[in-house]
Amino acid sequence: MADEGYELEPIQPDPPVVGSMPSAPAAKPGTQAPNASLNKAGLLSEFDEDADFSDPGVAGAKLAARGGGADAEDGAMAWPPMVTEASLLPVLGNAKAMGIIGGVLLVGAVVVTAVATNSSRPWIPPLITLYEGVVHTGTGVVGALVAARFAERRVNRVDLIAARMLVLVAIFLMVKNTNIPIPGRIEEPLLAAGVYYLGLLLVFRLPRFETGLIGGAHFCLWVLSMLGQLMYGVNAAAPAAAAVGPTGG
Repeated sequence: MADEGYELEPIQPDPPVVGSMPSAPAAKPGTQAPNASLNKAGLLSEFDEDADFSDPGVAGAKLAARGGGADAEDGAMAWPPMVTEASLLPVLGNAKAMGIIGGVLLVGAVVVTAVATNSSRPWIPPLITLYEGVVHTGTGVVGALVAARFAERRVNRVDLIAARMLVLVAIFLMVKNTNIPIPGRIEEPLLAAGVYYLGLLLVFRLPRFETGLIGGAHFCLWVLSMLGQLMYGVNAAAPAAAAVGPTGG
């Protein structure tokens, strides 16, 4: 019995969907598709010519690696403060109260200077003490700013730092100008320096190394100021050269 064959109907392609876009002819590798162009109007007109398409995270990392940029400023803001919470005691944390105390102590230093100093011009030494109290309060603030930079601390209360420096400088001047009945004039400055350092530890309540930075920077600025005054005094005390007139023959 002969096998009967089955006729297969040919597969008809699906009719195109109404409204669909015809597919673009495939282009060969390495060739440009027909009607493809980047210069057509409207394709790039919406982009700014100076637009930055770089990754901000990568750019910020590069700036941080170089030590600059916004990340460096954020790092500086993350430093611990110069005036810590531990030093904000009821009186030590109030700039106005510390300023009043410093002013009273400075007046006391002026009075001690006037009583303990024997001078033909008795009003000059007290004025010098008052002058030193004002000037070296400023040098103390600058010294604290320099120390904060080296200690990587953030300066957060300049007014309170200035008030504390006024108190410390006034105490220093009061002790320094006290006439202790011991031969020599070196014991008063040494004792005053010790009291000043103990005061730094008390009012700032920072580690000893950072406290030493403040005291060392303040001392250097004080010495520079004294050297300037010394040179000015030496120059003023130097006798003027006598004018040599023409001599007759």
